[in-house]
Amino acid sequence: MNRLNKKWLIVLLMVVLVGAAGARVASAVGTAVPVPPPSIPLPDVCIGDDETPPVLTMARTLSLNATSPGGAVAILAVSAVDNCGAVTIVQSLPSGVVLPVGDSPVFAVAIDLAGHQTFGLMMVHVAGVPEQLVALGAAVIGVGNGTSLADQVVEVQASDTLYRTCHRLEILAARIRRQTPDKISVALATSLLAEVNRVQSAAGCDAISYVDGSE
Repeated sequence: MNRLNKKWLIVLLMVVLVGAAGARVASAVGTAVPVPPPSIPLPDVCIGDDETPPVLTMARTLSLNATSPGGAVAILAVSAVDNCGAVTIVQSLPSGVVLPVGDSPVFAVAIDLAGHQTFGLMMVHVAGVPEQLVALGAAVIGVGNGTSLADQVVEVQASDTLYRTCHRLEILAARIRRQTPDKISVALATSLLAEVNRVQSAAGCDAISYVDGSE
């Protein structure tokens, strides 16, 4: 092969190579080529290197009104998160438990995969009938016809038997209904009657028979 033929052969090979390379570049630019996931899972470095405890979220205090002689149902909102995955929460009392009148402590601990622990304490206060009557008395001050409602709350507070407590609460409810809507708005009357009904339930009035609210 002479020198001229060799020259043209080299030029031809260069053209072919450049054309093939250009086709590959065009294909790569025009089409997104997915990167397959690794066939071997990455190790969980958090378990060995995690030095951060989980974050536990719960209220410091919770106030409830008793809705029965046994107390109130406590919905305990407790949650936790961690920087390295799942968290286990252990509570001394479950959400939805019935707590008695008074103060009850609720303990919780959050545990992450590395074994770190975060502790929390919530004090739950359940208001009984006397405490609810104080709040009801404050709510009816200046409401309705003169001091008739406030005076009736005082009568309820002075009751020495369950029968008298329930009967006088019924009288209070009747007064609220009679003064609605002339003296008391429908919205306020609805709220006050709901409070009276809750106190009746907390006192256990549903379990006894007593006369109606006639005076």
